Amino acid sequence: MSMEDIRCGIKVKRYQIEECAGVRPWNVRNADIGMFRMLTTELKRRGDGINELEGA
Repeated sequence: MSMEDIRCGIKVKRYQIEECAGVRPWNVRNADIGMFRMLTTELKRRGDGINELEGA
């Protein structure tokens, strides 16, 4: 799965992503949390930061 595919599949808003670090917002579905975790894991593996999600 390419990075573009991951970005297209994520359905959370930027403010929700920032909140996910500590507390999961109730309006974010489990599938979206899974996608968020997959994306952040991939970004960490590549050495990129959360700033890569700008505009996602």
